Amino acid sequence: MNRYDDCKYFNIIYNAVQKTYPFLEDKISHILLIESIFAYDNYVINLEQKTYIPQEVLQCVGKTLLHECYKDSPKDIYETIIQEASSIIKNMNDGYISSSDYKERCDFITQIERTEFTLFSALSLLKTSNNLSSPDYDEITLNIRRLRGINDLIKNFTRNSENVKTDKTEYEAAKAVYKLLKSLQSLGYDYSLSMQERTNLNIDHKNDLDLNINYSYKKWLTKIMLFQLRMEILNCNTD
Repeated sequence: MNRYDDCKYFNIIYNAVQKTYPFLEDKISHILLIESIFAYDNYVINLEQKTYIPQEVLQCVGKTLLHECYKDSPKDIYETIIQEASSIIKNMNDGYISSSDYKERCDFITQIERTEFTLFSALSLLKTSNNLSSPDYDEITLNIRRLRGINDLIKNFTRNSENVKTDKTEYEAAKAVYKLLKSLQSLGYDYSLSMQERTNLNIDHKNDLDLNINYSYKKWLTKIMLFQLRMEILNCNTD
């Protein structure tokens, strides 16, 4: 299964459509998204006695998603995530993983993955809409890579278990990562780890195919929408 194929966070996109077009009923707003994603050239959507241009719909929903991530500035969000990650690395490697330590880890991973999916969806929608007035695509891509890297750090240097003891080897490895995260905090938003540092930590996402300049975001949107529709139909048939 490829990244996001489980549609775990797809409702984030549905919710963004509803926020963008609050005057539409939920089911109608879902239809608007579906038709916008599958629309062919020059297709016009007619719903509730109104017309919509698919590319404009994708652009508006993409901007809504981007706003969801950037309610504060990208810098503030990055600093908060780094601070939370360093706390989790420390608490999960202090000799004993309590239930509260483990819950903090799980909640953080969920938060990271939701934010990553939201940013990636925003990028996909804006790219597909050919929007030229969006924020810097490179910055969005950089922040997706950063989120993936921090997620890797948490998964690589903390145990996926609770109510267990950790050993000195784990502590020493985590100590180095903790110092790295505190260093990133002090260096600020504009500083990025070198490729060698990312490779050494096994958190390098420089060559992720879905962040390549030639990646087809239109195909990804179509694929993820098809997966979502399949699940909705299957769930409907089992009710």
